[in-house]
Amino acid sequence: MSQDSSLDSFSAKSAGEDSGYGEEGDEDDMQEPVSEDALNDQWQEFIKKESRKRCVYMLYLLDSQLAILCNLRPMLSSLEIKYDLPCCEDIWLARSDRDWYERRRQRFKSFDEPEDNAYAHETPPSQGFFYEASQTLLHSGRGSDKETSSGKRQPRKLRLLWASPFAAVILVTQLQMMARELTHASCLLERPKAQRRALSILTDKQHAQISQALKGIAELVPRNQKPVFSFFDFGRMDTLVPDGSDQTPLWHTFWILWYYTSITLSHPDSLLVSGVVESNLPLAIATAGHLATPRCKEKRDIYEDRDVFRILNDLEMALDLLNPIKSTAPPALENPFITLLGFKICLVGWRLVRLTMPAAQQNSATTLHGPGGMGVGMFSSSNGRSNPSRFVLDAIMACVVNVEDDDVENAAAALAMLDDRPVDLARSEVRFLEWIVANFNKRTTWPVGKWVAAVMEESLSKAREAYAAPIND
Repeated sequence: MSQDSSLDSFSAKSAGEDSGYGEEGDEDDMQEPVSEDALNDQWQEFIKKESRKRCVYMLYLLDSQLAILCNLRPMLSSLEIKYDLPCCEDIWLARSDRDWYERRRQRFKSFDEPEDNAYAHETPPSQGFFYEASQTLLHSGRGSDKETSSGKRQPRKLRLLWASPFAAVILVTQLQMMARELTHASCLLERPKAQRRALSILTDKQHAQISQALKGIAELVPRNQKPVFSFFDFGRMDTLVPDGSDQTPLWHTFWILWYYTSITLSHPDSLLVSGVVESNLPLAIATAGHLATPRCKEKRDIYEDRDVFRILNDLEMALDLLNPIKSTAPPALENPFITLLGFKICLVGWRLVRLTMPAAQQNSATTLHGPGGMGVGMFSSSNGRSNPSRFVLDAIMACVVNVEDDDVENAAAALAMLDDRPVDLARSEVRFLEWIVANFNKRTTWPVGKWVAAVMEESLSKAREAYAAPIND
C-alpha cells in the first residue's frame, strides 16, 4: 500500500513538471534561466526525479526478466507504475548543467510546434503515462483516419523514442509480459491435453494487435546501429555516448528482445506453456533445453505454415545479431539476460531445423535421381522455391556458418557450396547445434554462456550419434 501511495503521490506531484520528454511545463522550463545557480538547481532536480524514475523501471525490468527466464509470476505490473517513460539518453548523460540545458533545447525542437503545444493542457491519464504510451501503440492501427482528421497525433514522448533506447526496451518488455499473460490464460482455458494442439496460442486478433504495436515501436527507433559496442569504456562511463551520437549498447538489447517477443507471439516459451517453474537460472536453462529436444509427432505441437514463415523472418535477423561473424556486437559485452534470450531463440531455430529436414532431404534426393532414379529430377529447382521446407532450412543454415572470425570469406564460399552437397542436409541439425555450442562458448564474461554450451553439448552428442549411420553410408 505504501509503494502505491508513494508512486501515486510522486506522479501527482510531478504531473505538469518537466519529464524530459516534452510534457507539460516545458514551455516555461525551456526559458533562459535567471542565473547559473538557478540552472544548476534545475539540473539537480531533474537528476533526482529521473534517477527515481529509472530505479522504478529497472525494478520492473529485473522482475520481468526473472519471469521470462524462470517462468516465475511477476511481482510488479505495468499498471502500478505511474511514472512517465525515461528521458532521452543524451539528456540523461549530460555532463554539466549547461550541456543538459542545450541538449534539452535541441531535443524539444519540433516540426510543428503549434500542434505540439496543444497537448500541454491535457489531463494525464489516471493509469499513468506508461499505460498511455503502451495503449497508444496497441491501438495505433484502429481508427487512424478518424484520429488524423481530428488532428490528434502520437504523443511526443513516443516520437522521441529513437533517442531513448531504455524507454524502447521498457515498452517492448511490457508487450512481452502482456503476451505471456494472454498465453498463460489461453493455456488454462483453451488447451485440451488429450489432443494435439496448435503451436500458436494467441488468437489472430491478439497476435495482430501486439504485432502492430511491435512494428510501431520498430518504426520509431534507429536500425543498423554500427558499431554497437565499439565506444564502450568500462573505465569511463561518461564516454558511453560520443557527442552527436545516438548509439548506445542498449540498442543491441532492444533488437534481441524485439525479435524474441515477435517470435513468441507464434512460438510461445516452452516453460510457460508447460507450466514449469524453476528457481534458478542453471535449472531454467537445462529445462528449456530438455523441452526443446526431439519428440514423437503425437506429442508435438502442430506447426502451421503461417506460423513457420512468421517465425522465420524474425529468426533470421535474430541469428545474425547473435552471430559474431555478422554482428558488430562483441559477445563478451552482451548482458546475461540477452544471452539467455538468444539461447531461447536458438532453441526455436533448432526445432525448425528438425521440422524441415525430412522434407528437404526428400526433395534433394528427388532432384538428383528423379522419381524413376534416372536423373529426371536434375531439371527440378534446387534452390528451395519448389519446396518450402528446403527454403526454410536453407535460410536458417545460412545464418549459422561456424568458422573463426578471421575466416569470413571462406565461410561465405563454404556456404555457397552447400547446395551441391546434399549429404549435408542430413547433418543440418548437427551443424546447427555445433554453431550454438561454439557461439555461446564465446560469451565468457558471464557464466550463462558456459551453462548454455554445456546443456547444448549433450544434445549435440546425441545428434551426432543419431546421424552417424546415414553419414557413413
